[in-house]
Amino acid sequence: MATTSKSIHSWNLHNYRDTTLSLPTGINGLCSHKKRTIQIEIANSSAQRVKTLAHELTHALLHENEDDRELAELEAESGAYVTCQALGIDSGDYSFGYVTLWAGGSTQAIAKIRTSAERIQKTAATILTELDVYLARAS
Repeated sequence: MATTSKSIHSWNLHNYRDTTLSLPTGINGLCSHKKRTIQIEIANSSAQRVKTLAHELTHALLHENEDDRELAELEAESGAYVTCQALGIDSGDYSFGYVTLWAGGSTQAIAKIRTSAERIQKTAATILTELDVYLARAS
């Protein structure tokens, strides 16, 4: 896990630069489409930082022109969950609560996830494929 965490934070996906720093209380990460940057809270555990990076990368890949914040957060956290599962990181406790919060409740969340499932899966696959290529080159 430490190798993945260290490696993933030096990775540059779609020209987004990743920085780990201290963010305001309650903020785990930020994605700026204009600056093409992703910021991750340094005080979090390595697993939480990887999960947050996957969340912000999903925003980077899907949401540059998205006006529906609820949908964007649902897709970003779901993409992070799928990515983390593939990396062996259990983010379910955090991710399920986050998705339910943004989706407006369990029944609404399920309907919205079904609607976005293909976008979520394709984005997670892109992140994982490009991470595999990066890690292969780095070793």
